[in-house]
Amino acid sequence: MTFNINHQFGIAASWHALDEKLTLVSASSEFCELAKIYENPPQFLTFFEAAGQADLLRAVRAVPKGEALTLDLPMKLNRTKQWFRLRGIVKMREAAEPLLQLTYTPIEDLIQRERELDRNVKEMTELAEWLMAEYPGNVYISDQDNYELLYVNPIACDTLQAARSQVTGKPCYAVIQGLDKPCSFCTNSFLKEHESYEWNFENQKLKRAFKIKDRPIRWQNRRCRIELSYDMYSSEYKLAKKDREREVILNTIPVGMARLDACDLSTVLWYNEKFLEMIGYTETQFESELHCQCNYIHPDDMARLQEISGNLKTTGENAVFDKRIRKRDGEERILTTTLGYVSAQDSWDGIASYYSIGLDVTDERRQIETLQHKAEKDALTSIYNRAETESQISSYIAENPQSMGALFMIDTDDFKQINDTQGHMVGDVVLTELAMAMKKIMRSSDVVGRIGGDEFTIFMKPISRVEDARQKAEVMLDIFRSLFKKDKNAVQVTCSIGIAIYPEHGKTFKELYAGADKALYQVKLQGKNNYQIYNPQMNETLGTLEYSGLRTAIDSEMKPQPNSDRTISSVFQILYHTENLDQAIMTILERIGRQFDVSRAYVFESSEDGLYCDNTYEWCKPGIEPQKENLQHMNYHGLDDYQSLYSEDLIFYCRDISTLSPAQQALFAAQHIHSTLQCAFKVDGRFSGFVGFDECTGSRLWSAEEVRVLTLVSQILTMFLQKKQAQETAKKMNFYQMILDAQEESLYVIRQDTFELLYANRRSLGSQTDHGKGTPCYRVLHGRSAVCEDCPFGESAAASAKKTVRVSWRGLAACLVIKNKQEEE
Repeated sequence: MTFNINHQFGIAASWHALDEKLTLVSASSEFCELAKIYENPPQFLTFFEAAGQADLLRAVRAVPKGEALTLDLPMKLNRTKQWFRLRGIVKMREAAEPLLQLTYTPIEDLIQRERELDRNVKEMTELAEWLMAEYPGNVYISDQDNYELLYVNPIACDTLQAARSQVTGKPCYAVIQGLDKPCSFCTNSFLKEHESYEWNFENQKLKRAFKIKDRPIRWQNRRCRIELSYDMYSSEYKLAKKDREREVILNTIPVGMARLDACDLSTVLWYNEKFLEMIGYTETQFESELHCQCNYIHPDDMARLQEISGNLKTTGENAVFDKRIRKRDGEERILTTTLGYVSAQDSWDGIASYYSIGLDVTDERRQIETLQHKAEKDALTSIYNRAETESQISSYIAENPQSMGALFMIDTDDFKQINDTQGHMVGDVVLTELAMAMKKIMRSSDVVGRIGGDEFTIFMKPISRVEDARQKAEVMLDIFRSLFKKDKNAVQVTCSIGIAIYPEHGKTFKELYAGADKALYQVKLQGKNNYQIYNPQMNETLGTLEYSGLRTAIDSEMKPQPNSDRTISSVFQILYHTENLDQAIMTILERIGRQFDVSRAYVFESSEDGLYCDNTYEWCKPGIEPQKENLQHMNYHGLDDYQSLYSEDLIFYCRDISTLSPAQQALFAAQHIHSTLQCAFKVDGRFSGFVGFDECTGSRLWSAEEVRVLTLVSQILTMFLQKKQAQETAKKMNFYQMILDAQEESLYVIRQDTFELLYANRRSLGSQTDHGKGTPCYRVLHGRSAVCEDCPFGESAAASAKKTVRVSWRGLAACLVIKNKQEEE
């Protein structure tokens, strides 16, 4: 089997026979350069270690035909070991054996991050063990599947009157309660993921009463239960109950509010006046007609409400979702609802409840649906507009590289004369009827779009021969000629058609469009009302034509765009009401990118230490090469102080990259950027990333209004990104902060460089009215005006070494300090 090199594929890829050696049949030039293959390739499997060979062969044999496989493996290329993500699919071929196609994406940085994550997990585990050892009550960790006791802290050893080695590895129910089978705590059905469960318990074996708090965790990569217990008369958890309900209330807003009984998820226990106004009832009508039941909710949405409410008991978080309601007069409205759950144990009156708030978004949702339709469809003809036409065709070509298709460029002959003699109203009718005729002629899978005032594009997919395109063009011309013949005031309409065949005349949308455009021009020169298939010899006659078709203005698109404030409002509404922030951000980047006709829109977010940044979101206009994978872990300081490019208003605008430093020019040139507009954001005064918009087709002069709108959109995006970052950080800290708050001793976290008090646990808050968060620790803890001589950050910290540990607290270098009762007194 002859090996050949594909110079047009554009990425690292290879093709293989489906034999035991996965014989290399063909490869892209990028793969050959990567593997240093110039003529005779080595056996393909030699690029992998023995285990990798077995994994790859096993995956190839197991994948069903037509489905893709994905595998991460190390490869030995050019005498170096590198990690790659292999994506493969078996390609079927007519009258030939099928081939396996593989593409390669380097993931060495990803592997390094995973290893770093493993190290971080180990460090956090060590910290957790240290914290549990310092915890003043009992700590037990047991396997939820076999009830094996995995960990006990020193206090628990004292309680059990046994060494750790004597109890670990044994059933928890036997060690703690002296039972011979699992107890009700071991098989606790109330124990849910991300939710703690607490109760009072009289231990008959130890003859002591305990207040117990359980929570499921992952420990040593096992499904476990952690149990904290101490004397039941402590006031710690009484405060916790009050805090829980207060947090739910603080998370609501002053709109339509209601409290639902969690027992039946139907009875409304409490509501405010805005709630009655939204559902269209008076207090008397609500109680007498609906009997305080939530029958105002659309029946089709009740099942979803029940599912969401059930999940809240597990997650302990609030949920935001849309639901429909029917007002008393029958009108249907859409409410964005925030729902929070309070258990009976945490409730002030012992009734498990759901607290909800409702915001009427009916008008905004209808407006968004209208704008989404406008974003894809031409306003006059209701077929695809120019942007969506190009996107649909480009996507099909990328996903079906082996298929054959035909791109038609259709121009209405002498359309200006029709407008001038018959009027624009008739002209609009002509365009609409032409569009409807094209839709009827073509298959539902074909792409039909309007890309100019009187110009249309059709992509016929797939075709088996060129003759199919010829026949379709002849049918179209006949229909166009007779389109208005039966009208009382007949209008003669003809069209000229240029055709380019994929992949013979081009492998991208732009190449096909240029070929069809030349063929169309040839028809115009020869008298119109005909069709022509592109022939490369036309270039000699016509010369090189610039690709300008997609710059043609469409009448319907020349109408004023929705004003800027509506654009900004739409962005906020999408982000505020979304249940998937990542998806919402991508939707906004695409819409803003299309509205302002930019090449690329994206978000960069900085690392916790502020030294690096990662491209976390990216949208690219069709034909623009994505850059996200190439822009990870970027070093700010290696780019000539990149942050200094931003003004006091956090704006960086560059019309021409040649004005930048050499390092910065190289960065932008590698991405084919000519002009850029970037809007930075800060968190706690620290540069934390930016939102950007690039122009890759030439220099661009950004108007003041464009800068204003894009800046506001960036600020809205960053507000929600910061909220997401805060939520992720809070989740990471949740487990450890729970243990810190339960300490009987006062515990503080102090910032290393400023000695600022970052955190104080509940014990410290109870013992000091003014705990001094944000002020120097030496003033709060010791009443001093200067740093202590035995400061744990200094060289002579031996005296306090047992009560301090260095930690990273929300990205800041800090020290965890425990202050015992004697020190407090």
